[in-house]
Amino acid sequence: MGRKIETLEDFKRILYLWISPILIAALAIYNLVPHTGTRTALFYLATTRILIA
Repeated sequence: MGRKIETLEDFKRILYLWISPILIAALAIYNLVPHTGTRTALFYLATTRILIA
């Protein structure tokens, strides 16, 4: 990310913008795949998001 985090508010906003889509997607995947493979899907989602950052 090119911007500097100068205040706590900036940090909270960035954190919210990154965590919200991850949680929403995780809940969606969990509801769609409530049996085997859920952990794998969530792990894949989390690592993909981290690699993109």
